[in-house]
Amino acid sequence: LRLTELGDVPPGNAFVGPNAVRCNETGVVPVGSETDAVCSEIFATGLRNPFRLAVDPNTRDKVRFYIGDVGAKEWEEISECGTDYSGANYGWKIREKVLVSATVLQTAMRWKA
Repeated sequence: LRLTELGDVPPGNAFVGPNAVRCNETGVVPVGSETDAVCSEIFATGLRNPFRLAVDPNTRDKVRFYIGDVGAKEWEEISECGTDYSGANYGWKIREKVLVSATVLQTAMRWKA
C-alpha cells in the first residue's frame, strides 16, 4: 500500500484510474463496484508475507528499498522495491523466486491436454 501523510492516494500509484476505488474503510473493493474495480491504495502485489524492510539511504532522487519475503518451500526472497516499481507483481502465488509453483504446472498440464 502507498498513501500520503494525509491518507490520500498519490497520483503515481499503479492502480489510479477509471476502475480504481478507495478500499480504506473495509480493506476490500466496496460492494456494488464494477467487476474490474481495484483498490487505488495498492502500489504493488504478489508478496506472500514480507518480514523485513531495508531502505537504501544512498538514493536521493527516488525511493529504493528491499523487502525480505518468506517462501513456501524452497526459497526465501529479497525483492527490490521503490519508486520505479509501481504496479510490480512479485509473483506470489504463481512463482516462488525462480520456481513455478506445482499448482500452476498442474493447471498448465490440464489446459494442454
